[in-house]
Amino acid sequence: VEFMFDLDNMLVYWPDGGINPGVEGSLEYLFPGSAYLFRCDAEVTFDFGPYAPTDYTVIIPQNYFKTFENLTTWNDVLKTGDHHVVGMSQSALNSLEAGDYIGAFNSEGICTGLQLYGGDEAALAMPVNANDITTKDVDGMMDQEFMNYRIYRDGQIYNVTAIYNPNMPNYDGLFNINGLSQITEFKFGPLSIEDDPMSAINIYPNPS
Repeated sequence: VEFMFDLDNMLVYWPDGGINPGVEGSLEYLFPGSAYLFRCDAEVTFDFGPYAPTDYTVIIPQNYFKTFENLTTWNDVLKTGDHHVVGMSQSALNSLEAGDYIGAFNSEGICTGLQLYGGDEAALAMPVNANDITTKDVDGMMDQEFMNYRIYRDGQIYNVTAIYNPNMPNYDGLFNINGLSQITEFKFGPLSIEDDPMSAINIYPNPS
């Protein structure tokens, strides 16, 4: 298996992305009933082991699951059936601070992926969700749409530019269904217009 992501618990196994067993945020256990996205280059069989569900609390380390509450001003991400997983290397995380939220946004400003940097992770992975074609509204990324990133830090929102690893399957910044990218650097831009008081000014009629 080259890559496996636990869509329910935000944990990942990704040796090429620097996330191996034992690393903070690494996927080490499989659970019946959970959803997993994986990539492999050969036939593979997954064995969930002899444990009953009640046994998991015995074998799983404390604080194993990576869960967090959305304390930003952004919308809650709608989990859909198709994803593009974006990894963040240690070098990318070096520009972040503990408690930073990383969000991926479509062209309409909808948050389609969200991850929290706790400060101890050696690497992170974030599923970016595709648009749900069963609904009329746009609620996710369109195929080949550019992924925009923002950082939420202490009530302020920063626009950031992502630098991608060219050795990964997808490195052009475009959303691909079942895509896999890795960010190696975040370059901070100005504060988002969401925090800019000039955004409250309206000029009319249009054109003026």
